[in-house]
Amino acid sequence: MQPTLRDLEEIVDSGILFAAIDYMATGEGRSVWLYIDSYYGQEEKELLLKNFANDVSPYYGHLVEDLTEEEFFNRYDNLVPATVKTYISKMPIVYFRQEIHING
Repeated sequence: MQPTLRDLEEIVDSGILFAAIDYMATGEGRSVWLYIDSYYGQEEKELLLKNFANDVSPYYGHLVEDLTEEEFFNRYDNLVPATVKTYISKMPIVYFRQEIHING
């Protein structure tokens, strides 16, 4: 079966999503949610971002940022395990989520 034009467009518009929610408030500390996932097509990327925001919380969800790989690692490199960083460059499908809460 030959791929359709839509199939080919989705393959071209695929990649790895790098998203974060970073919240800090006096007396509440800091909460960081990190999310890395593979996507195929812009619609799937938008759905992944929406689901990530809803999974975290409607209260914090509006703070979700869709970052480039460079922006993501400039901000959160020290929070992502080395193994995950290694697989991002080697595997076509990647999934990583992490929550960190620091009360201070």
